Amino acid sequence: MKKITFIVLGLLFSNYAFCQLVINPQVGLTASSLTTDPEGTEATGRIGYTFGGSVRMGDKIYFNPGIFWVKSTNELTSKSEFGDTSFGEIKDNATINMLHIPAQVGVKLIDTDPFALRIAGGPSLSWVTSVKDNAFGYTKDVYNDKIWGAKFGVGVDILFLTADLSYELGMTDLYKFSDAKNNILSLTAGIKF
Repeated sequence: MKKITFIVLGLLFSNYAFCQLVINPQVGLTASSLTTDPEGTEATGRIGYTFGGSVRMGDKIYFNPGIFWVKSTNELTSKSEFGDTSFGEIKDNATINMLHIPAQVGVKLIDTDPFALRIAGGPSLSWVTSVKDNAFGYTKDVYNDKIWGAKFGVGVDILFLTADLSYELGMTDLYKFSDAKNNILSLTAGIKF
């Protein structure tokens, strides 16, 4: 059974080795939001950014792995209260930097010479690489080691330019101490070779 699996995978990858290959460096903006507020705080999404690139292997139907660096920010507000007495509030940004690896499968819905309309979807995996100092004392240790997501979106190609709008639905918890998941909307632009 293992031999058959390796033969099938070898044929599949050899097919991709001789197919159309597009390299697509990209930069863009992100907007993140948490599914639930971490305990004792209220979270509001903020604008971040991303850069990296992907490779498209295939023509009408294609495999689209990539690697991106993502800065994601949520503004957290914590109120210190005891009964009816308020002791003030703490407000600060919890900003994380992540290495983000999506692996999508896509389909070209329109494929003419100067223009293409694409849709794609698939899993993604992120690792938190660093955390900016913040008033809440959040460090890299409070974030989960691996953060899984489901990413889907739409893209266009015009000549050698690309634009993609995607949404990543958080599938695993962002924090070790909370069930909050991080959803990220991304708008990127790039070039293709």
